[in-house]
This record gives sequence, structure tokens and C-alpha cells, in this order.
Amino acid sequence: IAFSILCFWCFLSSVMSCDSLAGARAPGDIIIGGLFPIHEKVKDLSSRTQPDELTCEDFHTRGFVRSLAMIYTIESINNSTLLPGIKLGYEIYDTCADVSKAIPAALRFISKLNATNRHVEVICNYSGYTPAVKAVVGATYSEVSIAVSRVLSFFLIPQVSYVSSASILSDRVRFPSFFRTVPSDKQQMKALALLASEFEWNWIGVVTSDDDYGRTALEDFLTEVKNRNICTAFQEYLPSYVGHENVLNRTKKIVKKIKNSLANVVILFLKGPLTKVIFEETLKQNMTHKTWIAGESWSNSKQVVSMKDIEKVGTILGFSFKNGEIEGFNDYLKSLSLGPNATNLFIEKYKNLCNSGSDKCIDFNFRKFNNNLSCIENKTDVNILPKNFELGGTYGAHLAITAIAESLKNLLKCNKTEKMYCEGNLNVEPWKILQEIKNINFSQNDGPFYFDDNGDSVNGYDLINWQKINNSMEFVVVGNYKPLEKKLSICKNIISWEKAPTSKCSETCKPGTRKVSDSLSSCCYKCEPCTEGYFSDKEDMEICKKCNKDQWSNNRSAKCENKILVFLAWNDPFAIVLVTFDVIGILVMLVLAVVFAKGLKTPAVKAAGGHFSYFVFVSLLASFISILFFIGKPTDLSCRIRQPLFGIGFTICVSYILVKSFRILLAFQINPKVRDKFKYINQPVITILGFTFLQVLICILWLILTPPFSDKIYHFPKEVLIECSEGSSIAFGIMLGYTGILAFICFIFAFVGRKLPGRYNEARYITFSMLIYIFVWVAFTPVYATINGKYLPAVEVVAILASNFGIIGCHLLPTCYIVVFKKESNNISNYTEAIREFYRGKANSPFPNLQLDATNT
Repeated sequence: IAFSILCFWCFLSSVMSCDSLAGARAPGDIIIGGLFPIHEKVKDLSSRTQPDELTCEDFHTRGFVRSLAMIYTIESINNSTLLPGIKLGYEIYDTCADVSKAIPAALRFISKLNATNRHVEVICNYSGYTPAVKAVVGATYSEVSIAVSRVLSFFLIPQVSYVSSASILSDRVRFPSFFRTVPSDKQQMKALALLASEFEWNWIGVVTSDDDYGRTALEDFLTEVKNRNICTAFQEYLPSYVGHENVLNRTKKIVKKIKNSLANVVILFLKGPLTKVIFEETLKQNMTHKTWIAGESWSNSKQVVSMKDIEKVGTILGFSFKNGEIEGFNDYLKSLSLGPNATNLFIEKYKNLCNSGSDKCIDFNFRKFNNNLSCIENKTDVNILPKNFELGGTYGAHLAITAIAESLKNLLKCNKTEKMYCEGNLNVEPWKILQEIKNINFSQNDGPFYFDDNGDSVNGYDLINWQKINNSMEFVVVGNYKPLEKKLSICKNIISWEKAPTSKCSETCKPGTRKVSDSLSSCCYKCEPCTEGYFSDKEDMEICKKCNKDQWSNNRSAKCENKILVFLAWNDPFAIVLVTFDVIGILVMLVLAVVFAKGLKTPAVKAAGGHFSYFVFVSLLASFISILFFIGKPTDLSCRIRQPLFGIGFTICVSYILVKSFRILLAFQINPKVRDKFKYINQPVITILGFTFLQVLICILWLILTPPFSDKIYHFPKEVLIECSEGSSIAFGIMLGYTGILAFICFIFAFVGRKLPGRYNEARYITFSMLIYIFVWVAFTPVYATINGKYLPAVEVVAILASNFGIIGCHLLPTCYIVVFKKESNNISNYTEAIREFYRGKANSPFPNLQLDATNT
């Protein structure tokens, strides 16, 4: 397409003169081209029906001032020793802010030097081709720069823009000769995304121009915010120039949509004139509560800031390119003097406008901001330009010329310290300048200046806020963005709002709730409370976090509470009752032990077992002590002590009762011939120790293989139960089962010997005590297996207490009762007579010769 346009204009250039296109020119050894929007638009462009000459209208003072910056910088270099012996010239063309005017100028740049009528040769190889212009500065708008660059890039003519920021221009394949003294829009979009994130704006409206600049800016912005949970409430397009027939209708619809939207923040990727149209309609519809974010194209536009009642549209923030001071430029603006042999139709037109009283010389809206300006009375006052028009972009134009001059200095081997001239060929090919300009690096006001690999400047942005100060609208710098560091710094306290606005599709989900998306947009959602056991401690959380296992929470909780540690504590009322019975049992046992000790030689104690009775006291003491390990906070040690201590202790007791039952049965119920056969196994101590050893072995294997341990149970919503895990239910069952088997054998022996002599007949007591034991532990098993909670240990404690008191009540108390209260019957004759009576009733049974001692009971 570019080549077809080129050929078409080559044909035109051979039959017509284009000298009238250049608005400002000056001769020189090396000519630099310039593209500036001296006018704001092309007249009647939309109604054009034939390719006649284009007419521009609406003088654009900002573009005019930028062209003056280029001229001033060139003249300053000519008057310096940067390029000794070389004079730079220039040709500056008016683009009228439109591609249709910029393309003829671009074709003019590539026309061959010293050729008749400045035509373009059509050849195969342009390596030795020397056009009239060696480098170009411009254009202003990105869509113009894109079109011009497609023409200049074919010839590799360096093009350096001072404000075009569209990210597409960083494509070195499509635009290999394009450079710019400002960052790419991608950096501006990063800054905008950081700004929205900083103030937590996630529902933003975007209005952009329907051209390359606007579409690219929107695309880059959407790319940056995609992973930041920021969404666009709407994306609207305006025609790219004010004179378009649909601008007013589209503006009304867009402003109405903005007014009705939940988005309180709107980004405008528009030129200044289009932004002015938007704000005029905004004031008509009385919309004053929005926050407007300005792209760099209008962030410091005095055309917009000069509007009547502009302060009523709402808060305006924007990013602007970092600018610097051009030394002596303000004085030049006052004089507007021309260099030798230079012509400048733009300056002449500007002065004519001022002398004719045109408002294009100065916008009279500035009177309400600065009442003391002398230019109000005399529009030809020398202070009009430096006082009344922004200098944004002028520093960029200055840097563009300086960059070209630095590349020429290196290419032409100019050295101001040794030789006051340059050695290189002045008729240099543009592509050679292009290679040098890629590597330039020189100092500017606030540091080094150079182009990166994409031809972009690494200068950052200032964040500015439009503020009304002393009846004057001013651009106040409230922050900055540094591309290399990717860091946005903001002084929030100096922004002109009482409180930063919110701009969200949905209300903030408070702590204790989570976001649930209810639409295709991730920014629109509803808030649901966190369920029990979950929490959210920040606003707008997408998921509720689960409490850890030691904590709990109710519905809609913003934090978790620590669970209460639960166990059978010493101060628990039930535990106090159990311990009380335990202590009573110990005391009763101690009292009984004293009674047994004092009556050890009496027939009643001897009949109860004599010295062997101490086995019972020791075993019961162990059982009672084991109860204390069931109370309080469980530990691994207490869990490993309590069951074996009870099991071994009670096994000793049951073993003793078993031996006692067997010996009495052996003495009174078994035939004497048979009795003699059992006398060798009638060894009480060995028998008791043997039965106890088996229980000890069971407990040792248990403790070695699968020992009990302290465990935490998290099944309860608000509590953590600390209990003893038995390690192995099988081992626990074997321990209890072994004791149960011994008790059952005791019960059998007692039942068989139920008709013994009255003084020796403890069968009823043994039977009852074993029935108590068997009943208690049989009932204990299903209860223990099914119950949960802190009172689970209490179940076993009750079983142990019942078993112990059963033994005390059935075996020890009757004997003590005889020793203490039946002393008259506690003699040998009574016990002997009782035995004789027993055998008289058995006609065929001989009367045994019994000794009432500890070895024969």
C-alpha cells in the first residue's frame, strides 16, 4: 500500500510544484524535516469528492510552539561547536493533524537532492540514494506518525517523534527507522494500571478515538489490567477528528452512558479537541461526580483547561511526559526572530491572527485565571506565548533535534577539542545516520538520554492533578512513574479530593464474606458469608480460608478462634467426685491394712489368707493409684502408665483370690486321694507370680509394639479433645480379657465351694465380687467403644472403682468386722467346731487335721 501511494505521488511530483507545502524553511548543509500540526483539522474533509488541494483551519498554537522549539534548537546548534563548519537547515510542514496532509510532506522529504522538481526516482537499490532531507522530526499524533513512518522506513530515513506514543510504533520490523523522545504507550498503560490498583478501582470506563492511536492504547490498557482484576465497564469510540459529522451525536450517547454507569473513573484516550467536546457535553448534562484520567495527549492541554467551568466536571488526573527547560527558549518566543535566509509562514500567520484580534492568538478564557496578563489589552505583547500556552512537547522536539545532531557528530567525525571542522561527507545517506542514532547517549537536564532497543525513550511520566488555586487552574505534579523501576509514586495527600473515589461494579465484600462472580466479568460479584470453619480476614477475598485444625469459626467470621482444649480436668465436678472416691478407697484400704496387721494371728485373718492378704492390699493400692493417671491433661507418660498399672495390679488381686478359692476347695471339697495329687501344684506365691508375670509380659509387649500415646481429636466444632489413644485396641482387650478369664475361674471355684463351713465359706463373697467385676467390665466394653468426649476416661475410672470396692466389700470388710466387732467368736475353738459340724453332715468324709495358719486355710 505504501509503495502504491509512493508511486502515485511520484507521478504527481513530476507535473506540479510542491514548494507551497513547506511552511517554514531554512537552507543548510544538511536538511532536517519537520511535521507539526499548525492547524487543528482539514476543512470539509468528510465531504471531499475529488483530489483537490486540502485546506486547513483552526490555528493550533501548541503545534506552532513545538515547531518553534525545533527551529530554535537547530539555530542554537548552528551557533555552537557541536557540528563545527556544518550548518543545519530545515523544512517544516503543517500536517493539520491529519494523515492526508502528512503524506505529501513525507513524499517531499524523500525526493532526491538537487533533482529538478524534487521528484523521487524509481530504482531497485536505494542504498546510495540521497534524498533532500536526511532525517525527520515528527509527527505529533500517532496515527500520523504511523502513516509517515511506513513511507520513510522503506528508505530507512530516521524519524524522531516528540510525542507519538502508540505502542505499535515500537515494532522494529514494521517501523525500523522510527524513534521517539517519549516512552511507549505500553509504559503509560503500566502506569495507568498501577494507578487503578493503587486506589482499588476495578470498574473503569474507557473512551478512545477511533484511530490507530486510540485502538492501540485501548488494546495495551486491556492487556495490562487483565491480570490485575480490573475490568472495563464500557469501551466507547469517538471519530478521530472534531469535524466528523457523527462526533456530536456519539458524544451525547457516550456522556449519557458515562452518567448512568457505576464506573466513577473514566479514562479518555483522546486528543485535546475531542476531550473538550466530551467535557462540554458533560457540563450540559450536569455530570460533576466523575474522576477523569487523562492520557498524555491532553493531560496538560490548555485548550481543555481553559474551558469555562472546567473545575465542575470532577477530578482530573493524568500522566504527562517529563519535560525539561530549554535554555533561552522563552526569550526566543518573545522575539520570534528568523535566522539568515529563513522563511516562516507560520510566524507570519500567527502575528496576523494576533493583529486581527482573532481568538486563536490567545484563548480569552485565560482571563478568568490570570487577570493581570498584559496580553489581554495588547495581543501582540511579547509575553503571549511564554505565559499563555503550555510548552508540553517542546522539550521532546528539542531532544529529537539534539539526538539527530549527536548522531551526525559521530558519523561525520566531528571533534571540537582537536579540529574545528567535520571530516565526513556531508551528502550522507540517511540509513547511515540511522545506524548512529541507535547508539547515541548524551546528557540532558536530569540524566542521560538514549533510545532503547525499540527506539523508545526511557524517560518516565509525571502524574498531574488539575487543581484550582487562587482562581487559576494549575497542573500540580502529585507523583511520577519510572519505567525502568516499574514503580509508581503518589503523594495522595496533595490530590484535590477529600477522599479517593470508589469505582467498583459491586460493593466491597467485607471480611467474613467472599466474592462469588455472578456475570461474565470477574469484577461483578455478590458477597456470600464464609461457612462455619472458614474465614476471610480481608476485603474482596475470592475464597474463604479454612481455619487450621486447632481453631474454629462461626458463619461470616473474619478470624478464627482458638479451640478450647478439653480433657477430664482436676477441677471438673465429676473428676472431683471420682478422686474423692479414690481417696476414700485408699484411706479405707489403709485402715483395713492396719486392722489386718493387728489381727494377723487371729483365726479370722488366718482364714482370710493371713500374710497373703497383703497381696490384695498392694494390688488394690496400685489400682487406686492408676485412677489418678486418668485425671488431668493426658501425656504420653500418663497414657503408658495408667492401663498397665491397673491391669497388673488387679491381676495380682484376682490371682490371689483364685489361689485362695482353689486352696479352700482343695481342703474341703476334693477327695483326700485326689487332694494328694494337687499338693505339688499348691504353691500360692509361685502361682500368683506366674499369673502376674503373664500380665506383665502382655503389657511389656504392648508398650514396645504399639504403646498408648496422647492424642488430639478434632471432631468437635469448637473443642480439641485431648485423650489417650490406647495404641492397640487388641492389646488393651487382651489385657482386660486375661484378667477377666482369671475372674471367671474364680467365679467357678466359688460356685463349686458354696457349701463350705461357715467360718471358711467365702464362696458367696467371692461369687458376688466376681459377679460385680464381670458385670462391670462386660458393661464397660460397649460403653467404652461407643462413647466419645472428655468423660471417656471416667467410664473406666468408675469400672475400676466398682471393681476395687467390690473386692474391699466382699473380701476385706467381713474379716475386719469379725476382728473388730466379733472378738468373742474370733477363736480357734469356734473355727474347729464349725469344721466338725461341716464334716458331721458328710457321713463318708473323714475329719481333716487342719492347722489354722497362713499355709493351711
